[in-house]
Amino acid sequence: MLSTLTHFHGAIGWKRRLLVLLAVVMAASSPLQADPAGNQAMAIQSGLDGEAARTAIAFQQALRDGNAETARRLLADDVYIYEGKGVERSADEYAHHHMPGDMAFLKSLSFTPLEHRVREAGDMAYSVAKTRLQGQYKGKDIDLISVETLVLARTGNGWKIVHIHWSHG
Repeated sequence: MLSTLTHFHGAIGWKRRLLVLLAVVMAASSPLQADPAGNQAMAIQSGLDGEAARTAIAFQQALRDGNAETARRLLADDVYIYEGKGVERSADEYAHHHMPGDMAFLKSLSFTPLEHRVREAGDMAYSVAKTRLQGQYKGKDIDLISVETLVLARTGNGWKIVHIHWSHG
């Protein structure tokens, strides 16, 4: 059976298309803008009204709510998930390894959205989000900026997440 990525990209290899899409993501990203009255950052949002955006937002919310069933359903079976130095190469691998820990971590924190952009291009889409996470987890104070890139593919069952990259600092 063809993977989700290969199925949607025809003759052009999925890796090449993914690299092009990620290059577009980087080019389209812009820094936060200061508000006119001072130095506070304003949230930057665009493209959040489409189906791909609804999938990305539902996935983020499912992780925060601890809803493993919904989070898993929104992932393509052959999703690649990169975080730090690690990679998980399937939705099942993520669901059985890091998803429970990610959910516990996220449930304990508050979120301040800084940026979220989603772009659809045919049967592919990307979502880039930047969020400030604050709170306590396992007795430690947490205050960090999280950056998330999702690549989505349109399937017969709606949009599925085929690639995730998370980083924070």
